[in-house]
Amino acid sequence: MSRPTLLHLETALSVAHIGSFSGAARKLAATQPAISARVRELEASLGYRLFTRHGQRMELTPKGHQFLEQVEPLFVQLQGILSEHDAPVPASIRVGCGQIAMTAWLGKVIGRMQSGNTRLRFHISIGISTVLIPLLDQDKLDIAVTVGKIDYPGLHTERLGRRSVGVWVTTPDRWKKYGSYAGSAEKPGLADLINCGPVWTPPLTSRLYAEQSNVLRDHGGHMRNINTCDDSRVQGDMIQNSSGLGYAQQVLIKERLASGDLVEVPGLPAIGDSDYYFVWRESNLSPIVHMLIKLAKAESEQSAV
Repeated sequence: MSRPTLLHLETALSVAHIGSFSGAARKLAATQPAISARVRELEASLGYRLFTRHGQRMELTPKGHQFLEQVEPLFVQLQGILSEHDAPVPASIRVGCGQIAMTAWLGKVIGRMQSGNTRLRFHISIGISTVLIPLLDQDKLDIAVTVGKIDYPGLHTERLGRRSVGVWVTTPDRWKKYGSYAGSAEKPGLADLINCGPVWTPPLTSRLYAEQSNVLRDHGGHMRNINTCDDSRVQGDMIQNSSGLGYAQQVLIKERLASGDLVEVPGLPAIGDSDYYFVWRESNLSPIVHMLIKLAKAESEQSAV
């Protein structure tokens, strides 16, 4: 073979993303022998091996990794150019994620992808993992961002950067009434501060609800004042509007802390950071989806604090 074709490149990218010839065959509607033949032809043209077998998976060789890392952005760009002429409907991707991820870094990635391809369209659903995963399983999303690794049949995951640091906050009036402060003769306990009014947490279905509830109980809090909200940004509004108390991500409330509308509550421990993960179905391993993963991984690592 004198020169690789787009079909050879698409095949190699699919094998690299999925990790098997059989998976690539399903994605590309081809037979496994046809996939193997294309890879062998491409390797013969390049003069080196792209893949080696490790157990049940096909792993990229160092040269293979270098080659496909250069090829993939060009392949995605070419697909976009061709779609402008051949496809009446713009290329689209359905993304599910939480408010924090979108605000901290994912929105920047999507903006850059759109500026580089005006035919690309995003359809974004905001929600927590327990809402997004069923949508992904039902083919209503192409890819989702979750906090914590998801173990779900038929879904694949890839780790991203860590989410931003959170902090326990309340309003100045609640803090002045019950919180300890410099020069005070009496220092009321944290239980008084926790139990004197509304407390806001994520919904009961969220892993964070259990973690935050345990912290509150450990410091003398009772659960009768617990209110829940499944939108992280709205939760900050409710803490402020109700003279409430809650655990909020700094990226969403940094302006409120700077202005004094909310104040940090010392003494309550931070909730341990969790990793972000991209989650997708094997059938949706398109080059566009993987370009989003690659760019988002780099951005999330740079944005983690």
